[in-house]
Amino acid sequence: MEKLVGIILEKDGKYLIEERTKDNDFGAGEFWIIGGHVENETVEQAVIRETKEELGIYLDEYEFVCELPWKRDGKKYLVSYFVCRKWTGALECNEAEKLHWITKNELDKLDEEIDKEAIRRIT
Repeated sequence: MEKLVGIILEKDGKYLIEERTKDNDFGAGEFWIIGGHVENETVEQAVIRETKEELGIYLDEYEFVCELPWKRDGKKYLVSYFVCRKWTGALECNEAEKLHWITKNELDKLDEEIDKEAIRRIT
């Protein structure tokens, strides 16, 4: 089972999501939480790397939310979700089409049920 990470940035009761590029071969044009694959590293190292690559920021503090199984295109994954409320740097949109802030009342904008469930579990 392949490991993935999901990074949920929270600010003022809103959560950052990405609109994936139309040419992305994994979820093209869909709305997802920021994240990616764990690549010969710990889950925590993947969180830091993915956040820097995709958003250009450094996480000051983050905490584990949950681990959820996910199946897509016949493959099985285990996604570790983390929430971050403090970071350093200005947000950049390095890999997505656009970034959006949503509230818990706007979770229907997300395409994957697993992402909605992870946000619901944030306390």
